[in-house]
Amino acid sequence: MTARKKKVTQKDLTQKEIGLDFDSDGKPDLVFDLKTIILLCTMIGSVTLSYTNLKQEIEVAKKLPIYEMQNDDFNIVNQKMDYIQMEIDDMKDKIKDLEKKVYKK
Repeated sequence: MTARKKKVTQKDLTQKEIGLDFDSDGKPDLVFDLKTIILLCTMIGSVTLSYTNLKQEIEVAKKLPIYEMQNDDFNIVNQKMDYIQMEIDDMKDKIKDLEKKVYKK
């Protein structure tokens, strides 16, 4: 007599669970199924790859020359600040005009 093997389906594989018992009371404290284990492994792999990539980018950045701001850079920043200040002043004037029109009625 030969025993028939039960056909394993995908549903059977995904419903298998692994229980971890930390306090030795006979009941599992944590229960993981196959999907959760795969998800955890994927997350750990992703974090590991991100960390190694970040370390490599830091090493490359250490080899780059240090950038020092020149006077031209300060002039550009000052020009932009002056422009923004002028825009703010114009908006304040427009707001005052609108307030006059609204409260005039």
